[in-house]
Parts: sequence; structure tokens; C-alpha cells
Amino acid sequence: MKSILLLSLVIPVFAFASGPHLPLDLSFEESQELWSEHKSTTKFKSLKTKTDPFVAKAIAGGEILGKWLKKINENRESDNQLLLSSSSSSSRGAGIPIDKPSKYGPKTIKLRIEKILATAPKEMLDVIYNELPMTVKNPVEDKVFIEFGRKISGTYQSAVRWETNIKKWLPYYKKNQRRDVRGFYHLIKEENLDQKLKNFSSLSSQDQERLSGHLYKICLNDKVEGKTCTTRLDKARKKGTVLKFKNKYWSGATKNWNSFWLISKPRKDVVWNSTSPNTMKVTFKDPKNEKIANWLKENIEDEFKTDTWQMEFNFKENGTGLAYLEFKAGVTPHVKSGNIIVMDKNSSIDEYSVKWTIRHEYGHILRLPDCYFEFYDEKEEVAVNYQLNVKDLMCSRSGDMNERIYKELKRVYYNK
Repeated sequence: MKSILLLSLVIPVFAFASGPHLPLDLSFEESQELWSEHKSTTKFKSLKTKTDPFVAKAIAGGEILGKWLKKINENRESDNQLLLSSSSSSSRGAGIPIDKPSKYGPKTIKLRIEKILATAPKEMLDVIYNELPMTVKNPVEDKVFIEFGRKISGTYQSAVRWETNIKKWLPYYKKNQRRDVRGFYHLIKEENLDQKLKNFSSLSSQDQERLSGHLYKICLNDKVEGKTCTTRLDKARKKGTVLKFKNKYWSGATKNWNSFWLISKPRKDVVWNSTSPNTMKVTFKDPKNEKIANWLKENIEDEFKTDTWQMEFNFKENGTGLAYLEFKAGVTPHVKSGNIIVMDKNSSIDEYSVKWTIRHEYGHILRLPDCYFEFYDEKEEVAVNYQLNVKDLMCSRSGDMNERIYKELKRVYYNK
């Protein structure tokens, strides 16, 4: 990964592209909040209106599951709660690796629902999908309820994301396919790439098709239409000019890759120089609330540090261009206008997901872009998403501050 990042320091041209901003690894509870927000901010009337029947079934079932879990747990001891997450299935998760992307849409949701209906206990299906009254006690073994509860909640989360996000922004997600970095990602790891492309016709048919798929994607990265990319690649294969094809689109693919990592339009209120080379000083508008101020400082300083370097987080009452914090009920956390971190008022600041979120969103205040990606594949008729590095704070909830982020901050903000 590091070698890829050092390819070029071209300032990204796609950073902070307009469009929806929704983390990929939302929890079951966050998906419930997202669905609640969708119903309250749209002209929502019924799932039966313009909604795929299996998407509707997945959402309705997930909503019932959430209410049923709450009812069951209200009648259980605090140390015996029925939970869909555990120490082996933590809120951090394993992320969504770039080489194992998530794919979902009405077709995949239909298949998942059908499998659940065919394998889950009747006692659960009757309540969750057949509208029988919710029981106070769990009617099956706890491990069975958890096993199928996770499958039902996972399908619910995909359905909610589809209905509230992909479907709403479908033209955007279709167009977004041109930024799919997987072609570049795989080609840069290919040994003797240029030599193989130079002698393309001598490769096995399997290798030719594999490399052609990657080459097609880097052509898309250069904002070329899919049909045109196919035509040009076919022509290059026939003429024996596949290496020339790759070289033609390599610069655009590199810029696209860098757009997920490199800072553009850096802040002007950061102090980091040779006077104190191991400390990067930043300022933030005083929230006038001691608990919130301490929470901010502790989280930011705890995240943005290395063994030999640290961030110093300071508050100011006033100042031009200061970053500041807002809380609004029912929102998806995001950064607005480059300086405003907007957090959900309904979420406890003590929750792990909220602590991770404020650290991630502050990364955006420093102008670090997101390094996760989502688009709609018209051929497969599914939404596709992945995280470029599941160990990176700006890519995934399973990620943290790392050397990559430190080096990028130093490249932009350190003044000798």
C-alpha cells in the first residue's frame, strides 16, 4: 500500500466530490436511525409504494426485529441481554476490503430473504415476517435467535441503504463507477506488468481477460465512456498495442487513486514547524461546554499521534475560519462547508461509534478525504462498495491513525 501511495504527489482532482456521504459500515442501530430519518424527512407513506417487494419485506422485518429485541431484553437481566453483537463481532468489525467488496441490491436482497425464509425457525419467521404478535420471551435457543437475527439485521441494513441512499442518488452512483480504483490497484501490484502487456497475445486467455478487466477500469478513471473504453481496448488487443493503451490512461488513473488519499486546499490555521517539530498545533472554536470540550480534546489528541509526534488541540472563542461543532437530531455525521462538524444529537458521545466518528470527521477538518468507495454497477444491477484500506482511519471503522496519515499531514502542514 505504501509503495502505491508514493507513486505521485499530484493534487487530487476528485477530492470531496459532491454527492451523498454515508459510511459503509453502519450498525443495525444506525441503520434504524437512518430509516427513521428517511421517513421523517421525505413524503414517506408506505413501503408498498414504489418499493421492491423484497426490499420492503427486508425493511419491515428488520424494524420488527428491532422492536422485538427491545421487548425481549426488557424482561431479561442486564447480564443476560440478547445481543446481535458480541466480543467476537464487535462494532469495529473487519471492514470491507477492496478485494472483497460488498454487493447488494433488490436481486441480492431477494436471494437473502428467500434463504432466511427457508432456513430460519418458524417461531422467528411468524413474528418477523408474518406479523404474529411479539412474544415477551425468546421462543428459540439464544444462539439460534442471534444467528438468524444477524442475518435478518444484515439484510435489513442492505435494504435500508438501498432504499434511502442508492435509489435516491442512483444517477450519481451510476456515474461514480468511473472512479472505481480496483483496476489501478490490481495493475500496480502486477509483477512485470509492462512486459506482460507488451507480449499480451502470448499470455493465457485467463490472464488476458483478467488484465483486460483492470485496463478497462483505468480507462473509465480518465472519464471515458464505458462503450468507448471497450472499443479502444478491443482495438489495442487486435493491434498488439495494449501497453500503449495502459500508458495512455495511467496518469488519469493515478490522479484518481491519489484523490482518495491526498489533501487539497489545506487549512491555514495549523502550526507545525522546526521550532516544535514533534507537535502539530490546531485550533477549534470553544464549544462553551466543559464535557464536550474535554471529549473533543481527548479524542482528537488520542487519535492523531505517533510514538514521536502528537497533535495539540487548542480552543479559541473567536477567529476567522475556525472549525466548530454542531449537534443536530437525526443527522448522519458529516463535515459541512469545510469547517463545521455536524454530529447526531440523539447519539451518546460515550458510544464507541461516536468516538470513532468524531476522530474520522476531524480528519476531514484537516482536509483528509474519505478512502472508501461506492457505486452502482449497471451490468450486475447491484451497488458495490469497499474500503481502500480497512486499517486506515479515513477508510473504515476498523481503522486508526497510521503512518500514511502522518506522512500526508507532514507533507502539507510542516513548515521548516
